[in-house]
Amino acid sequence: MQSLPPEIAGKIFEDLTPDSEFKSALPALALTCRAFLPEARRALYHSVTLDTIRHPALHVAELFLRTLHSTPALRPQVHTLAVTIDAHRGRRLGATVAHVLTLCDALYALDVDVMRYDDVAERDALHAAIAVRTGLRHLRLATKPVFGKHRCSAAQSFALLAALPHLESVQLRTHGWHLDESAPEAGQVSACPRLRRISVDAPLPSAWIPALTRLAPALADLDSRSDGLAALQPAMLQLALARWAGTLTVLRLECADAAVVQSILSSLHAVRELRAHASVVAPADFAEYASLRCLERLEYGGDEEQLVALGRVLGQGSLPCLRSVALLRGGQIISRVVAVLNWECRRRGVTFTIAK
Repeated sequence: MQSLPPEIAGKIFEDLTPDSEFKSALPALALTCRAFLPEARRALYHSVTLDTIRHPALHVAELFLRTLHSTPALRPQVHTLAVTIDAHRGRRLGATVAHVLTLCDALYALDVDVMRYDDVAERDALHAAIAVRTGLRHLRLATKPVFGKHRCSAAQSFALLAALPHLESVQLRTHGWHLDESAPEAGQVSACPRLRRISVDAPLPSAWIPALTRLAPALADLDSRSDGLAALQPAMLQLALARWAGTLTVLRLECADAAVVQSILSSLHAVRELRAHASVVAPADFAEYASLRCLERLEYGGDEEQLVALGRVLGQGSLPCLRSVALLRGGQIISRVVAVLNWECRRRGVTFTIAK
């Protein structure tokens, strides 16, 4: 089978993506014949997961590092890397992962989850290695310090992000710890023109907004616990709206302050995705605010009366660009209301679902 054409081998592996149910067959296929080896390696090493917490005895990070050293041809094959580290289960794991990152020069997606970090030098070495991968497009960085010690400062976080000019999305996870609320120097932050999505699992400090607006001048999606934009100080909210009014298109609103909601909806140019409860964005608001006329996806919740009113809004054609509606769970979902919304959506060619 050594003469098998590469086109046929490629067709065989076409459906064997890293996330497919057939991935377990890839090691066996790599040993089948020489013609299969390049395609099998490409699929096997496209997405690599190094979980040193679940498999502490296997020394997966060290083994993977040795593989990259012994087979340099694999280095450009690694495009997505997910690493989970518990610093207390193995010393110098951060240094090992940092070394791995310096070798994976074709990496475009990185997920690093570090638990109980107490070695500042290793953390800084890991961040320096991440900063070298300037081609990264997606970054998820989760850290849980030991009893709140040795947290990354805001300046360090922004310096790392600013070193990655091709970033498109960033997720910052703190495992329950609040973000450092010190104000980073906005003038020292370089812009990431492709950065469209920022997600954090903690309340967004108002002091971060000047640096964030400089880092992500074309932000489309800001996902933050405690309602993101609406939780900001008034002056910082206005600064954010002034900078992102024409680009922010994904909105999640949980704030019950009517004045804040009115300020946000009246400032933005075009909201394409909205998640809100009827107590925050009333059904009548969809016809009132021009920013909601371009809405394509809606995740919405409310009581029976509010959802019936939403059905009337849909029937009047106030949302001409709407493509999907997801009903948020909360309280009792009345079958009659669901039937009305489903009928209005089907009549307009809109997909209707009940969110999980």
